[in-house]
Amino acid sequence: MVGIKIFCPMATINNNWYPISEQQKKDLKIRIDNGEMETNGKVFRIKTVNKLSEETISQILSYVGKINSLVNPKWKGGIQTLWLQILNHKELSHLFFSKPQSKKCKEFEKNNVLRIVGILRENNVYQNHYNNTQIHRLIENTNKDSNLRVVIGNGLDRKFTNIILCIIRGCNR
Repeated sequence: MVGIKIFCPMATINNNWYPISEQQKKDLKIRIDNGEMETNGKVFRIKTVNKLSEETISQILSYVGKINSLVNPKWKGGIQTLWLQILNHKELSHLFFSKPQSKKCKEFEKNNVLRIVGILRENNVYQNHYNNTQIHRLIENTNKDSNLRVVIGNGLDRKFTNIILCIIRGCNR
């Protein structure tokens, strides 16, 4: 059996959209041909969401806004525009969808947001003399350590990093 990732818990029967419960997702028998899935004799087509909601974008901007004091002076006026371009990029938006197994942050994928913060720091969007611990304390508003601190320096797949670098070069003044 082959599994596929469903970003949006919706399916359609005869072009009418219906929510899929967590239990239904577990019970699904997946057919890869034609991008359909079958459960109990009913055929569903998967609807994937490739664009973040305005609410999720707002939550991410608020989250990274906590470290605006670390933004390099030449990026002060353009940091929000840069983040909006990253969040709205069609090849990057899936990185921000929260995983179903997420326990701490169900709104968006914090790990990937922090990985991008690390990429932006390495490319002088954020001042690079701030280390992971300092960034973590500001963005999480805590002195407690967590696995999120380590993620900041990990980066992303090369393909996604290159897209982000291209966005930076386009925004850089």
